[in-house]
Amino acid sequence: MLTMAEAKAAFPDVTAATQEESLAKQGIRACDWGDGPGGRTFQVRISESTVDDELGTFEAGVVDPFKQTKLTREPFDAGGQVIIASRAESPNVVQDVAVAAVQKGANTVVVVTSRVGGDRDALKARLGTLATTAASRAS
Repeated sequence: MLTMAEAKAAFPDVTAATQEESLAKQGIRACDWGDGPGGRTFQVRISESTVDDELGTFEAGVVDPFKQTKLTREPFDAGGQVIIASRAESPNVVQDVAVAAVQKGANTVVVVTSRVGGDRDALKARLGTLATTAASRAS
């Protein structure tokens, strides 16, 4: 889905990619990009779900269910959307996550990371580029 050079352009400390097998039963192809043994920097997923469904799933998992917090979905250039949830920015967020999703035919490509610190616009651009690049190869 991505080359090492493409992954390193977004996350310079990435060292390896491995296929994530546990999601295959749900019809999701996934690849974990790590920064060492057992470390996951980001994940790329391809599913037959919609962008709205994918982002909704992540939103449900990172926001306190007893709070009526709605995460902002921000568009990126390829027609996809990004959400960035940070515990530092909202007490209603229970887990840091940034997710970019873009539709390609019947598939949705999702890039997800827990590395949400730093420049928000730069993070959105990096994830959008990774999602768009992976989507260009999705079949």
